[in-house]
Amino acid sequence: MTEQAGVTLNPLIEPALGMKLAAQARRLGARPFMTLPDGTLSYAETDALSDDVAAAMAGRGYGAGDIVAVLCGNSIPLVAAWFACAKLGAIFMPVNTLLDGPLLGAVLAHAGARIVLCDGARYPALRAVRAEAPQVRDVIVAAGAAPAGTTAFAAFLDEATQPGTVPWPDIDPAQPGKLLYTSGTTGQPKGVLWSRACESTHGAAYARELLPIAEGEGLYTCLPLAHVTAQGTVLAALWRGGHVTVDARFDPFRFWARTRAANARGFTFVGTILSVLAQRPPRPDDADNPVEWALGAATPVGAWREIERRFGLTIVETWGADRNGVLLDRPGRPAAASGDDRPACTALRGAPHRRGRDRGAAGADRGDVAAPAPAPCHVRGLPARGRRRRLDRRRVVSHR
Repeated sequence: MTEQAGVTLNPLIEPALGMKLAAQARRLGARPFMTLPDGTLSYAETDALSDDVAAAMAGRGYGAGDIVAVLCGNSIPLVAAWFACAKLGAIFMPVNTLLDGPLLGAVLAHAGARIVLCDGARYPALRAVRAEAPQVRDVIVAAGAAPAGTTAFAAFLDEATQPGTVPWPDIDPAQPGKLLYTSGTTGQPKGVLWSRACESTHGAAYARELLPIAEGEGLYTCLPLAHVTAQGTVLAALWRGGHVTVDARFDPFRFWARTRAANARGFTFVGTILSVLAQRPPRPDDADNPVEWALGAATPVGAWREIERRFGLTIVETWGADRNGVLLDRPGRPAAASGDDRPACTALRGAPHRRGRDRGAAGADRGDVAAPAPAPCHVRGLPARGRRRRLDRRRVVSHR
């Protein structure tokens, strides 16, 4: 064991998420960590607020293994709940805010969450499906008035019997720490359980290989925090001691102004963001921005090099899923042999469980790694082997 800023860490695995935040809070204190639509949090403020949420949840009887569903836009309450779950041993379940009706009801019922944190704008959607998820006992409303039968977030924080403290149970890194549901584009959404070691590995990989900023430098994302890419952006900043700006949504008219305001060395994207930016009329100051790399997936092939040239950045292209490995374009690699203008990709495998089959990195279809519904997939962190230190440390297994 080693000690970092007064927190004991195991050198054999990445530090647990809650421990990493506590260590960085002690070391960096009042330095800004996150700027969100509803305010800015320092490292110390994020740590203290998540302590209070964890204490309030513990006061209502929630603890290790309990699922905490969060139906919120990018906001301070969502972040506080995320890190509170990490400290308490509970399972953080961010819900896609675009879900409503039967899909939302099915996801909540399948997960079995007894507590839901939602913002006021999304409470009507939750209320409409409460009958489909009768196990939900507590509803905490993060913003807006708290309707009858719910608790306002501020009042919930007041329930913390010992503000600023957290039980800190002995948490097994192999135990589930996060539950994500797939989008449902090919059928009913499937639950994917991430172990605590896997989530820590995810953060460390983003920090070391995908978004390697220096301490104090900035990152930017406008993706939803229910998405692993946005989560990885936050964790890269945490691991690196940087500052991340998280906007509510993509705004093509203000995008570059926002990256400048964030002094962002990198940002994360989905392909449509780059497509829209490329279609905007050229401006003389297009390349006058602090961004060095854009990390994401589905870059429009025909516009790839023009986007890099026009905006003065390098695109780091990835492909992956909640439940397997990723493909990663390493900047500077030679062009693909096919003669197109895209860099070649490094293949990072997703190791299949003995009951499942894998879809090969080269495109050969060897089956679907997703476990059949309703059984969720279970994602575990794996130890590094030699130089293989990327996101291939995740393994897919069936969970029945």
